[in-house]
Amino acid sequence: MSRDHWERHSWGELASLEYGKALRGYRKGVGIGYRVYGTNGPIGWHSQPLFRGPGVIVGRKGAYRGIFFSKDPCWVIDTAFYLNIRDLEKVDPKFAFYQLKTVNLDDIDSGSAIPSTSRAAFYAIPIELPPLPIQHKMVALLSTYDDLLENNNRQINVLEEMARRIYYEWFVEFRYPGHDTVRLVNSQLGPAPDGWQIVSLEEICDLMKAGATPSRSRAVYWTDGTNDWFTTNELQDGFLLRSTEQVTDAALADRKTHVFRSGTILMAIYGSPTVGRLGVLVTDGCCNQAALAMRSREERVPQMALFYLLMNLRDHFNRIAHGAAQQNISKEKVGATRVLCPPAALLSHWADLIRPLWQQRLVLTKAVSNLKSSRDLLLPRLISGEIDVTELNVALPAPAD
Repeated sequence: MSRDHWERHSWGELASLEYGKALRGYRKGVGIGYRVYGTNGPIGWHSQPLFRGPGVIVGRKGAYRGIFFSKDPCWVIDTAFYLNIRDLEKVDPKFAFYQLKTVNLDDIDSGSAIPSTSRAAFYAIPIELPPLPIQHKMVALLSTYDDLLENNNRQINVLEEMARRIYYEWFVEFRYPGHDTVRLVNSQLGPAPDGWQIVSLEEICDLMKAGATPSRSRAVYWTDGTNDWFTTNELQDGFLLRSTEQVTDAALADRKTHVFRSGTILMAIYGSPTVGRLGVLVTDGCCNQAALAMRSREERVPQMALFYLLMNLRDHFNRIAHGAAQQNISKEKVGATRVLCPPAALLSHWADLIRPLWQQRLVLTKAVSNLKSSRDLLLPRLISGEIDVTELNVALPAPAD
Protein backbone atom coordinates (compact mmCIF):
# COMPACT_ATOMS: atom_id res chain seq x y z
CA MET A 1 0.00 0.00 0.00
CA SER A 2 1.28 3.46 -0.87
CA ARG A 3 1.59 5.60 2.24
CA ASP A 4 3.03 8.65 0.52
CA HIS A 5 0.38 10.87 2.08
CA TRP A 6 0.58 9.39 5.55
CA GLU A 7 2.10 11.72 8.14
CA ARG A 8 4.47 10.74 10.92
CA HIS A 9 3.73 12.20 14.31
CA SER A 10 3.94 11.46 18.01
CA TRP A 11 0.74 11.38 20.04
CA GLY A 12 1.93 14.43 21.95
CA GLU A 13 1.71 16.45 18.72
CA LEU A 14 -1.89 15.43 18.10
CA ALA A 15 -3.56 15.25 21.50
CA SER A 16 -3.26 15.67 25.25
CA LEU A 17 -4.25 13.36 28.09
CA GLU A 18 -6.62 15.07 30.52
CA TYR A 19 -7.05 13.82 34.07
CA GLY A 20 -10.38 12.43 35.15
CA LYS A 21 -11.96 13.60 38.39
CA ALA A 22 -12.87 11.70 41.54
CA LEU A 23 -16.57 10.96 41.86
CA ARG A 24 -18.62 9.68 44.76
CA GLY A 25 -22.12 8.37 44.69
CA TYR A 26 -22.33 7.23 41.08
CA ARG A 27 -24.89 4.53 40.37
CA LYS A 28 -23.61 1.05 39.64
CA GLY A 29 -25.15 -1.54 37.34
CA VAL A 30 -27.81 -0.66 34.78
CA GLY A 31 -28.77 2.98 34.95
CA ILE A 32 -29.67 6.18 33.17
CA GLY A 33 -27.70 9.36 32.64
CA TYR A 34 -24.03 9.40 31.62
CA ARG A 35 -21.60 6.51 31.71
CA VAL A 36 -18.83 6.63 34.30
CA TYR A 37 -15.45 5.23 33.16
CA GLY A 38 -12.49 4.07 35.23
CA THR A 39 -9.18 2.47 34.34
CA ASN A 40 -10.93 -0.83 33.44
CA GLY A 41 -13.89 0.61 31.52
CA PRO A 42 -17.52 1.43 32.41
CA ILE A 43 -18.25 1.25 36.15
CA GLY A 44 -21.57 3.06 36.57
CA TRP A 45 -23.72 6.10 35.81
CA HIS A 46 -23.86 9.77 36.82
CA SER A 47 -26.21 12.68 36.23
CA GLN A 48 -23.52 14.93 34.70
CA PRO A 49 -20.75 14.41 32.10
CA LEU A 50 -17.13 15.47 32.46
CA PHE A 51 -16.00 14.65 28.91
CA ARG A 52 -18.17 15.73 25.98
CA GLY A 53 -17.15 12.91 23.66
CA PRO A 54 -17.15 11.10 21.38
CA GLY A 55 -13.67 10.06 22.33
CA VAL A 56 -11.10 7.84 23.95
CA ILE A 57 -10.61 6.94 27.61
CA VAL A 58 -7.13 5.73 28.60
CA GLY A 59 -6.55 3.71 31.78
CA ARG A 60 -4.18 5.53 34.16
CA LYS A 61 -3.72 3.32 37.24
CA GLY A 62 -3.63 -0.41 37.91
CA ALA A 63 -2.38 -3.62 36.39
CA TYR A 64 -5.28 -3.93 33.93
CA ARG A 65 -5.41 -0.51 32.25
CA GLY A 66 -7.44 -0.40 29.06
CA ILE A 67 -8.36 1.75 26.07
CA PHE A 68 -12.08 2.51 25.71
CA PHE A 69 -14.32 4.54 23.41
CA SER A 70 -17.43 6.48 24.36
CA LYS A 71 -19.65 7.73 21.57
CA ASP A 72 -21.61 9.84 24.08
CA PRO A 73 -20.70 12.37 26.78
CA CYS A 74 -19.41 10.60 29.90
CA TRP A 75 -17.68 11.04 33.23
CA VAL A 76 -14.07 9.86 33.65
CA ILE A 77 -12.87 9.24 37.21
CA ASP A 78 -9.36 9.92 38.48
CA THR A 79 -7.99 6.46 37.69
CA ALA A 80 -8.19 7.26 33.96
CA PHE A 81 -7.45 9.94 31.36
CA TYR A 82 -9.54 11.14 28.46
CA LEU A 83 -7.91 12.04 25.14
CA ASN A 84 -8.25 15.63 23.99
CA ILE A 85 -7.64 15.65 20.21
CA ARG A 86 -6.46 19.05 19.07
CA ASP A 87 -7.62 18.92 15.44
CA LEU A 88 -10.68 16.84 14.57
CA GLU A 89 -10.14 17.68 10.89
CA LYS A 90 -6.93 15.71 11.14
CA VAL A 91 -7.74 12.83 13.51
CA ASP A 92 -10.98 10.82 13.67
CA PRO A 93 -11.60 10.02 17.38
CA LYS A 94 -12.65 6.45 16.57
CA PHE A 95 -9.47 5.99 14.50
CA ALA A 96 -7.51 7.23 17.53
CA PHE A 97 -9.23 4.55 19.61
CA TYR A 98 -8.38 1.77 17.17
CA GLN A 99 -4.79 2.96 16.76
CA LEU A 100 -4.28 3.04 20.53
CA LYS A 101 -5.73 -0.47 20.82
CA THR A 102 -2.53 -1.60 19.09
CA VAL A 103 -0.45 -0.03 21.91
CA ASN A 104 0.57 -2.01 25.01
CA LEU A 105 0.02 0.27 28.01
CA ASP A 106 2.44 -1.86 30.02
CA ASP A 107 5.20 -0.44 27.81
CA ILE A 108 4.43 3.12 28.95
CA ASP A 109 4.42 2.46 32.70
CA SER A 110 5.51 5.34 34.93
CA GLY A 111 7.63 3.00 37.05
CA SER A 112 5.75 3.78 40.29
CA ALA A 113 4.78 1.12 42.85
CA ILE A 114 1.28 0.98 41.34
CA PRO A 115 1.41 0.43 37.55
CA SER A 116 0.53 3.79 35.99
CA THR A 117 0.38 5.31 32.53
CA SER A 118 3.07 7.95 32.05
CA ARG A 119 1.86 11.00 30.13
CA ALA A 120 5.38 11.76 28.90
CA ALA A 121 5.83 8.23 27.57
CA PHE A 122 2.37 8.34 26.00
CA TYR A 123 3.16 11.59 24.19
CA ALA A 124 6.30 9.99 22.74
CA ILE A 125 4.37 7.11 21.11
CA PRO A 126 4.87 7.35 17.33
CA ILE A 127 1.89 7.23 14.98
CA GLU A 128 1.65 7.06 11.21
CA LEU A 129 -1.48 9.05 10.38
CA PRO A 130 -3.35 8.37 7.12
CA PRO A 131 -5.50 11.07 5.46
CA LEU A 132 -8.88 11.56 7.10
CA PRO A 133 -10.88 9.77 4.32
CA ILE A 134 -8.69 6.67 4.80
CA GLN A 135 -9.24 6.87 8.56
CA HIS A 136 -13.00 6.98 7.96
CA LYS A 137 -12.86 3.81 5.84
CA MET A 138 -10.82 1.96 8.44
CA VAL A 139 -13.23 3.03 11.16
CA ALA A 140 -16.24 1.92 9.07
CA LEU A 141 -14.76 -1.56 8.57
CA LEU A 142 -13.82 -2.08 12.20
CA SER A 143 -17.07 -0.56 13.48
CA THR A 144 -19.00 -3.24 11.58
CA TYR A 145 -17.44 -5.82 13.89
CA ASP A 146 -18.03 -3.68 16.96
CA ASP A 147 -21.68 -3.13 16.06
CA LEU A 148 -22.20 -6.88 15.73
CA LEU A 149 -20.41 -7.44 19.03
CA GLU A 150 -22.57 -4.85 20.75
CA ASN A 151 -25.74 -6.41 19.36
CA ASN A 152 -24.72 -9.92 20.43
CA ASN A 153 -23.69 -8.72 23.90
CA ARG A 154 -27.01 -6.93 24.26
CA GLN A 155 -28.84 -10.17 23.47
CA ILE A 156 -26.64 -12.07 25.94
CA ASN A 157 -27.51 -9.55 28.65
CA VAL A 158 -31.23 -9.88 27.92
CA LEU A 159 -31.06 -13.68 28.10
CA GLU A 160 -29.06 -13.53 31.32
CA GLU A 161 -31.50 -11.06 32.90
CA MET A 162 -34.46 -13.28 31.96
CA ALA A 163 -32.88 -16.39 33.49
CA ARG A 164 -31.78 -14.55 36.62
CA ARG A 165 -35.21 -12.98 37.16
CA ILE A 166 -37.01 -16.30 36.77
CA TYR A 167 -34.65 -17.94 39.27
CA TYR A 168 -35.20 -15.09 41.73
CA GLU A 169 -38.99 -15.18 41.30
CA TRP A 170 -39.20 -18.92 41.86
CA PHE A 171 -36.54 -19.61 44.48
CA VAL A 172 -36.08 -16.33 46.38
CA GLU A 173 -39.52 -14.72 46.21
CA PHE A 174 -41.22 -18.17 46.21
CA ARG A 175 -43.54 -17.24 43.31
CA TYR A 176 -43.14 -20.51 41.43
CA PRO A 177 -45.96 -22.39 39.62
CA GLY A 178 -48.34 -23.73 42.27
CA HIS A 179 -46.90 -21.60 45.09
CA ASP A 180 -50.39 -20.53 46.17
CA THR A 181 -51.16 -24.09 47.26
CA VAL A 182 -48.05 -24.45 49.44
CA ARG A 183 -47.94 -22.79 52.84
CA LEU A 184 -44.90 -20.94 54.20
CA VAL A 185 -43.38 -22.26 57.41
CA ASN A 186 -40.71 -20.88 59.72
CA SER A 187 -37.22 -22.26 59.18
CA GLN A 188 -33.72 -21.46 60.42
CA LEU A 189 -33.27 -19.40 57.24
CA GLY A 190 -36.57 -17.55 57.60
CA PRO A 191 -39.97 -18.24 55.99
CA ALA A 192 -39.79 -21.12 53.49
CA PRO A 193 -42.25 -23.18 51.48
CA ASP A 194 -43.33 -26.33 53.27
CA GLY A 195 -41.29 -29.32 52.07
CA TRP A 196 -38.16 -27.36 51.08
CA GLN A 197 -34.98 -28.56 52.80
CA ILE A 198 -32.12 -26.67 54.41
CA VAL A 199 -28.83 -28.10 53.15
CA SER A 200 -25.19 -27.02 53.02
CA LEU A 201 -23.51 -26.41 49.67
CA GLU A 202 -21.18 -29.35 50.27
CA GLU A 203 -24.26 -31.61 50.43
CA ILE A 204 -25.45 -30.64 46.94
CA CYS A 205 -22.16 -30.08 45.08
CA ASP A 206 -18.53 -31.16 44.96
CA LEU A 207 -16.02 -28.43 45.79
CA MET A 208 -12.50 -28.82 44.42
CA LYS A 209 -9.41 -26.71 44.98
CA ALA A 210 -7.46 -25.81 41.88
CA GLY A 211 -3.93 -26.41 43.13
CA ALA A 212 -0.93 -24.12 42.83
CA THR A 213 0.13 -22.09 39.81
CA PRO A 214 2.79 -23.96 37.78
CA SER A 215 6.22 -22.38 38.29
CA ARG A 216 6.78 -19.47 35.91
CA SER A 217 10.49 -20.29 35.86
CA ARG A 218 9.82 -23.70 34.28
CA ALA A 219 9.29 -23.12 30.56
CA VAL A 220 8.25 -26.76 30.22
CA TYR A 221 5.03 -25.86 32.05
CA TRP A 222 4.08 -22.96 29.77
CA THR A 223 5.81 -22.95 26.39
CA ASP A 224 3.43 -24.13 23.66
CA GLY A 225 0.81 -25.04 26.24
CA THR A 226 -2.49 -26.41 24.95
CA ASN A 227 -4.57 -26.65 28.15
CA ASP A 228 -6.65 -23.60 29.05
CA TRP A 229 -5.57 -22.03 32.35
CA PHE A 230 -7.93 -19.36 33.67
CA THR A 231 -7.34 -16.64 36.24
CA THR A 232 -10.05 -15.00 38.33
CA ASN A 233 -9.82 -11.87 36.17
CA GLU A 234 -11.38 -13.97 33.40
CA LEU A 235 -14.40 -14.90 35.53
CA GLN A 236 -17.16 -12.56 34.38
CA ASP A 237 -20.31 -14.54 35.27
CA GLY A 238 -20.45 -16.20 31.88
CA PHE A 239 -19.00 -19.00 29.78
CA LEU A 240 -15.25 -19.62 29.62
CA LEU A 241 -14.24 -20.41 26.04
CA ARG A 242 -10.52 -19.75 25.74
CA SER A 243 -8.05 -18.56 28.37
CA THR A 244 -5.38 -15.90 27.95
CA GLU A 245 -2.71 -18.45 28.93
CA GLN A 246 -2.33 -22.19 28.44
CA VAL A 247 -0.29 -24.76 30.37
CA THR A 248 1.43 -27.83 28.95
CA ASP A 249 0.73 -31.50 29.49
CA ALA A 250 3.92 -31.58 31.61
CA ALA A 251 2.30 -29.26 34.15
CA LEU A 252 -0.62 -31.67 34.41
CA ALA A 253 1.59 -34.76 34.56
CA ASP A 254 3.63 -33.21 37.39
CA ARG A 255 0.39 -32.37 39.20
CA LYS A 256 1.15 -28.65 39.28
CA THR A 257 -2.47 -27.90 38.40
CA HIS A 258 -5.71 -29.82 37.92
CA VAL A 259 -7.98 -30.26 34.91
CA PHE A 260 -11.71 -29.82 35.42
CA ARG A 261 -14.20 -31.14 32.93
CA SER A 262 -16.51 -29.02 30.82
CA GLY A 263 -19.53 -27.63 32.65
CA THR A 264 -17.59 -27.09 35.89
CA ILE A 265 -18.26 -23.77 37.59
CA LEU A 266 -15.24 -21.76 38.71
CA MET A 267 -15.77 -19.27 41.53
CA ALA A 268 -13.27 -16.62 42.64
CA ILE A 269 -12.38 -16.93 46.32
CA TYR A 270 -9.65 -14.25 46.54
CA GLY A 271 -9.62 -10.51 46.05
CA SER A 272 -12.20 -7.77 46.48
CA PRO A 273 -14.45 -7.15 44.58
CA THR A 274 -13.66 -10.40 42.75
CA VAL A 275 -14.90 -12.84 45.44
CA GLY A 276 -17.92 -14.71 44.16
CA ARG A 277 -17.47 -14.07 40.44
CA LEU A 278 -18.27 -17.10 38.31
CA GLY A 279 -17.30 -18.77 35.06
CA VAL A 280 -18.53 -21.97 33.39
CA LEU A 281 -16.01 -24.10 31.52
CA VAL A 282 -17.17 -24.85 27.98
CA THR A 283 -14.34 -27.35 27.47
CA ASP A 284 -11.98 -29.01 29.95
CA GLY A 285 -9.74 -26.45 31.65
CA CYS A 286 -7.57 -25.45 34.60
CA CYS A 287 -7.56 -22.45 36.92
CA ASN A 288 -5.28 -20.77 39.41
CA GLN A 289 -5.49 -21.21 43.16
CA ALA A 290 -7.64 -18.09 43.57
CA ALA A 291 -10.64 -20.04 42.25
CA LEU A 292 -12.73 -22.91 43.54
CA ALA A 293 -14.15 -25.51 41.14
CA MET A 294 -17.72 -26.66 41.75
CA ARG A 295 -19.97 -29.34 40.26
CA SER A 296 -23.51 -30.00 41.42
CA ARG A 297 -24.79 -33.44 42.27
CA GLU A 298 -27.35 -33.47 39.52
CA GLU A 299 -29.71 -35.78 41.36
CA ARG A 300 -30.22 -32.92 43.84
CA VAL A 301 -29.60 -29.67 41.91
CA PRO A 302 -29.03 -29.07 38.16
CA GLN A 303 -25.71 -27.39 37.35
CA MET A 304 -27.54 -24.37 35.90
CA ALA A 305 -29.43 -23.92 39.16
CA LEU A 306 -26.15 -24.09 41.10
CA PHE A 307 -24.82 -21.24 38.94
CA TYR A 308 -27.74 -18.92 39.80
CA LEU A 309 -27.75 -20.05 43.43
CA LEU A 310 -24.09 -18.99 43.70
CA MET A 311 -24.86 -15.65 42.04
CA ASN A 312 -27.50 -14.99 44.70
CA LEU A 313 -25.00 -15.91 47.45
CA ARG A 314 -22.35 -13.42 46.29
CA ASP A 315 -23.18 -10.78 48.88
CA HIS A 316 -23.09 -13.46 51.58
CA PHE A 317 -19.66 -14.68 50.44
CA ASN A 318 -18.29 -11.13 50.49
CA ARG A 319 -19.68 -10.54 53.99
CA ILE A 320 -17.95 -13.62 55.43
CA ALA A 321 -14.70 -13.17 53.49
CA HIS A 322 -11.75 -12.09 55.61
CA GLY A 323 -8.17 -10.87 55.27
CA ALA A 324 -6.64 -7.43 55.82
CA ALA A 325 -4.41 -7.40 52.75
CA GLN A 326 -6.71 -9.34 50.43
CA GLN A 327 -10.27 -10.52 50.98
CA ASN A 328 -10.65 -14.30 50.66
CA ILE A 329 -13.04 -17.07 51.53
CA SER A 330 -12.08 -20.66 52.24
CA LYS A 331 -13.42 -23.81 50.64
CA GLU A 332 -14.68 -24.85 54.08
CA LYS A 333 -16.73 -21.67 54.53
CA VAL A 334 -18.20 -22.01 51.06
CA GLY A 335 -19.11 -25.64 51.67
CA ALA A 336 -20.66 -24.89 55.07
CA THR A 337 -22.99 -22.22 53.64
CA ARG A 338 -26.57 -23.30 54.22
CA VAL A 339 -29.28 -22.75 51.62
CA LEU A 340 -32.89 -23.65 50.91
CA CYS A 341 -33.19 -26.54 48.46
CA PRO A 342 -36.49 -26.81 46.51
CA PRO A 343 -37.99 -30.20 45.59
CA ALA A 344 -36.24 -31.98 42.71
CA ALA A 345 -39.36 -31.89 40.50
CA LEU A 346 -39.58 -28.08 40.78
CA LEU A 347 -35.87 -27.68 40.01
CA SER A 348 -36.27 -29.94 36.98
CA HIS A 349 -39.24 -27.88 35.76
CA TRP A 350 -37.17 -24.69 36.14
CA ALA A 351 -34.22 -26.25 34.28
CA ASP A 352 -36.44 -27.24 31.33
CA LEU A 353 -37.62 -23.64 31.10
CA ILE A 354 -34.16 -22.09 31.37
CA ARG A 355 -32.18 -24.53 29.20
CA PRO A 356 -33.06 -22.88 25.83
CA LEU A 357 -31.98 -19.47 27.23
CA TRP A 358 -28.74 -21.01 28.54
CA GLN A 359 -27.97 -22.70 25.21
CA GLN A 360 -28.74 -19.57 23.17
CA ARG A 361 -26.48 -17.57 25.44
CA LEU A 362 -23.68 -20.05 24.76
CA VAL A 363 -24.22 -19.78 20.99
CA LEU A 364 -24.01 -15.97 21.19
CA THR A 365 -20.95 -16.11 23.46
CA LYS A 366 -19.14 -18.25 20.86
CA ALA A 367 -20.18 -15.79 18.12
CA VAL A 368 -18.77 -12.91 20.18
CA SER A 369 -15.49 -14.77 20.64
CA ASN A 370 -15.18 -15.44 16.89
CA LEU A 371 -16.01 -11.83 16.01
CA LYS A 372 -13.41 -10.54 18.47
CA SER A 373 -10.77 -12.86 17.03
CA SER A 374 -11.52 -11.72 13.47
CA ARG A 375 -11.53 -8.04 14.44
CA ASP A 376 -8.30 -8.36 16.40
CA LEU A 377 -6.58 -10.00 13.44
CA LEU A 378 -7.80 -7.27 11.10
CA LEU A 379 -7.10 -4.31 13.39
CA PRO A 380 -3.27 -4.10 13.25
CA ARG A 381 -3.19 -4.88 9.53
CA LEU A 382 -5.57 -2.00 8.81
CA ILE A 383 -3.95 0.50 11.15
CA SER A 384 -0.46 -0.23 9.80
CA GLY A 385 -1.60 0.09 6.18
CA GLU A 386 -0.79 -3.54 5.37
CA ILE A 387 -4.34 -3.80 4.01
CA ASP A 388 -5.00 -1.09 1.41
CA VAL A 389 -8.45 0.47 1.72
CA THR A 390 -7.82 3.36 -0.67
CA GLU A 391 -9.95 1.93 -3.49
CA LEU A 392 -12.31 0.02 -1.25
CA ASN A 393 -15.95 0.97 -1.60
CA VAL A 394 -16.99 1.28 2.04
CA ALA A 395 -20.29 2.70 3.22
CA LEU A 396 -19.41 5.57 5.53
CA PRO A 397 -21.67 6.84 8.30
CA ALA A 398 -23.56 10.05 7.61
CA PRO A 399 -21.88 13.14 9.11
CA ALA A 400 -23.30 14.29 12.42
CA ASP A 401 -25.63 17.31 12.41
